[in-house]
Amino acid sequence: MNWIFFPKTNQPPRELLEVVKVFEKVSTQIDSTKNDTNELRLDSDGVLRILEPGLEEMEFKVEKSKKAIDKVRIPVL
Repeated sequence: MNWIFFPKTNQPPRELLEVVKVFEKVSTQIDSTKNDTNELRLDSDGVLRILEPGLEEMEFKVEKSKKAIDKVRIPVL
């Protein structure tokens, strides 16, 4: 998995590194370059279902589906 943090001269925050670990842990399951057949292709909800346990463990709120009841509401000013 390739990712980059800016500015490059700064160390990424510890919290960001923990999020990257969540993605790395499931990377083989969500890698669209390897899972490109119709049976294995994931939509965004499918990817979130796989990432959900790791992200919720870090106390992130994760959208369960596109239904109104499952969406994460964030106020915008």
